[in-house]
Amino acid sequence: MRKYLIVIIPLVFIGFSLIFVGLYYGYRQFSISRIDSFDECVEWKFPIMDIYPPQCMTPDGRTFVDTSVPPVSPLPLPTSEIQVYNPLPDQYIQSPLDINGEAPGNWFWEGSFRVILTDIDGNEISSAIVTTTDGAEWMTEESVPFEATLEFESENLPDTGILVFEKANPSALPIMDKKEEIPVIFKTKEAKDGCVIGGCSGQVCSDEDVITDCAYREYYVCYANAQCERQINGECGWTMTNELQQCLSEKAE
Repeated sequence: MRKYLIVIIPLVFIGFSLIFVGLYYGYRQFSISRIDSFDECVEWKFPIMDIYPPQCMTPDGRTFVDTSVPPVSPLPLPTSEIQVYNPLPDQYIQSPLDINGEAPGNWFWEGSFRVILTDIDGNEISSAIVTTTDGAEWMTEESVPFEATLEFESENLPDTGILVFEKANPSALPIMDKKEEIPVIFKTKEAKDGCVIGGCSGQVCSDEDVITDCAYREYYVCYANAQCERQINGECGWTMTNELQQCLSEKAE
């Protein structure tokens, strides 16, 4: 009898321990699934992403934006001569792409100059004519606002590209050529269920377009092939897969 007790008691203890652990993790998963705000996510001490506005991510891949933080407007990109407000460097883009900024009047000829989209090897993907905004006067030494809409095929795009702004050169003299380049990333993954992929590097999945400060983090690349869609609680978020979780873990190290 004593031998049986020696065997049975540890087994009973292990059994109750497994039941307790199962109930604990079951309750934990249930509680996590009921999180529906940034504050609740923070209370659970889940990681807060180092972006603006701050976002908290739950283990099941949902993200919650801190709505108490006022949005910021993107700052112009300082280049040697022109300022490009949209897109910014390493920003995710898709067709049609709205481009705007400012350039000195001598960049224009008859109120326009050219912008070209290429791959990283310089092969042209598409181009468009940049014009002054609302017919602004271009015969000036001051900065002139410009705009353009660039359309390109979405099939078989590379991961990254370059926007090349070419100064108008009616003389055709090579010495008068001038250009500015901005690296961009192609947004090849579409959001579902009315969700929006936002942020300067396409790292935010939410119900509305979110503006961030464009400070790049290495783990943003993990979202390039992730799916942005509504989660089980009805909120927009990145669907957590084994691949995404592994990528985030590796980049966070």
